[in-house]
Amino acid sequence: MQESSSRDDSWESLESFRCGEAGIDFDTLCHFARPIFHLFGFDAAENSTSLDAEQVDDQVAALETARLMWAFFESGGQRDWEQTRRLQSVLFGQDCSIEEMAAMSALLEQLSSNWESLPVVVRRSRNGRASFDDLVAALNGRSTQEGNHNPHHSDPSTNGQAHGDHPVESPEALAAFASPLLDDPSIDENPDLLSEMMARAQDYWHLATLTGDEFVHEIERLSDKYSTTTEEKSAVLAEANLMVARFHKLFPHWT
Repeated sequence: MQESSSRDDSWESLESFRCGEAGIDFDTLCHFARPIFHLFGFDAAENSTSLDAEQVDDQVAALETARLMWAFFESGGQRDWEQTRRLQSVLFGQDCSIEEMAAMSALLEQLSSNWESLPVVVRRSRNGRASFDDLVAALNGRSTQEGNHNPHHSDPSTNGQAHGDHPVESPEALAAFASPLLDDPSIDENPDLLSEMMARAQDYWHLATLTGDEFVHEIERLSDKYSTTTEEKSAVLAEANLMVARFHKLFPHWT
């Protein structure tokens, strides 16, 4: 009986989103949250009558995440580290791994582009929807009631940290970090170029963990390593500084 009640609640929640009762037009929410739906592996516009119970639960979870992200951007959270930390805590718990941090940062980058593409009047219209603070409080309350148990959450002892406060370079985190270096379409057909860009990303990662004289010496070494002319050296220096800034954006815990 309880299972049937839960299933009915999920259907009602899904229809509530589709009817715009969450305060956001459904088609607009789908446009904004397409990267989220991609992660969940479905098309939000799919006819809900063809979904089984598990698929309905997945869609509701994705839509709730989308609504939370909408409220996050609406509050200006992308410019506020404290808001970002709260979002991170809701999505992954207090002990967020470096892979989860990188994944969230990459997702926020994609959502930011979609958010900025929305008309200003849509972004500023409150329309009775819940605020970011309200949603965080509700989700935290739900986590407490469920025992705050997340079977997929990483063990704090392997939380992407080593040597105190320095991040561990993992394949997932490095790939997220290296994304701007992999934009060249020819990379897909040139394994050597891919290897070169990933090696450069590793160098920039290491550079971002340095300070003071060590940083100065290393960035000078890299600019010589990846250039043969004065123009190329200037370009490498600019690229290195951009990647260092990206590192601190993706992994603010270590800045």
